Amino acid sequence: MSKPPEITAVFIDFPKDWLIGIDFVFFKSNDKFKGIKLIPSGFHILHYGIDNEGLRNGYCFIGNEQDVIYLIYNSDDEEVMVFKNNIPNYFSNNNNNNNNNNNNNNNNNNNNNNNNNNDNDNDNGNDNDNDNDKLKTKFKEINNQLGDLYKFMIVYPKDENLENWKNHLTNYINREYILDKILPPNKQVSSIVSSNEENKKLINSLNKASKDSQNQINKLFDTYNSGYKFTEFDIKKTVRPNATPQEITKDSLDKSWYFENVLLKEKYNSDLTGLIGELQLSYLLMVLFGNYAASVQYNKFVRILSNCNELIMNISANKTNQSHNEGAFAEYLDIVYHQLDKLPEEYMGELLQTEIVVESFENLDEIVPLRSTLRVAVDRVLNLLSTKFSIDILAVSAASAASAAYGHEEETYTDEYSPTVVYET
Repeated sequence: MSKPPEITAVFIDFPKDWLIGIDFVFFKSNDKFKGIKLIPSGFHILHYGIDNEGLRNGYCFIGNEQDVIYLIYNSDDEEVMVFKNNIPNYFSNNNNNNNNNNNNNNNNNNNNNNNNNNDNDNDNGNDNDNDNDKLKTKFKEINNQLGDLYKFMIVYPKDENLENWKNHLTNYINREYILDKILPPNKQVSSIVSSNEENKKLINSLNKASKDSQNQINKLFDTYNSGYKFTEFDIKKTVRPNATPQEITKDSLDKSWYFENVLLKEKYNSDLTGLIGELQLSYLLMVLFGNYAASVQYNKFVRILSNCNELIMNISANKTNQSHNEGAFAEYLDIVYHQLDKLPEEYMGELLQTEIVVESFENLDEIVPLRSTLRVAVDRVLNLLSTKFSIDILAVSAASAASAAYGHEEETYTDEYSPTVVYET
């Protein structure tokens, strides 16, 4: 039997009234719901949970024509098993699960069509023989009934939301550099998955706290290896080595040197597409799953990209020959605009820190000249912040200037990333 066209996601034995979703499309499951059909090729996220308030789980994938994703709900342990294309290969070789995780190569292609997805992103391989036999039988039944199940599947909506998803929210997410680099091997994600950076800090703290807790610490290494492998950088430590007092002050306030010489060159091998791709993925994990680790990473990206003052001013004044940087910042502002446009209003201040947004775009408003390529992009974001979130950056800037003029400037928030300013005497 031939496979269905485009991509098909088959949902088996899912409870009634669960909140199911793909990308930014949500719906409630019922007794007849069997999946989602006619999903276009490219990057997608399937997600599911009892409701949008509690724990949500999901699966990230880049799919091609005639791919079939199988999601089977196990009521015994209340977990979802996810398989791509071919379950029998999973049983014959449980250890071949995503051995593509060592791809740290530089990938300069920012399109989704550079991903060969003939592998199986399969779930855990620890089921006993009886469970394996049951699952293989289940899989045969599903494939035999796929034609009948197809009638009870929801069609993926191909509207302006799809164009926004492909062209602004995921266009830099590729397999080799982003998915395999950041996500757990099985590509399954959750509201509660932490980052490897957080896990590392926890393990180090336990090591310092007690020498008798080695068994407990060893158990955490499995958790460490299954966390999000976000690029690690500390926005509080952006000063160049052997800096003069003036350079310490400058690098603390202006992130241009750190962005170009450390974050971009060392962390991303000068690959801007990788940086923007991680920005996009962290945003999606933050919004669709309410994931804390992703929100921390996304906030850090907004903070550092919006505070590369010298670099942005040089771009605006056409004083740099690095046209790729101009494209990167214009693309960053365009992407952030569409991300904010999709961000639920209640997430502002909860997952995306209002203080960081205000400070970042107040800074951009001040340093980007009126007649420049970037000005239109900045103004579009400022207008959205005002109309959607009632954040008036111009009013904030005016109030700050007035307070400073009369010597009554006050800190309105506690900023964990406040720079250290050094004055030379």
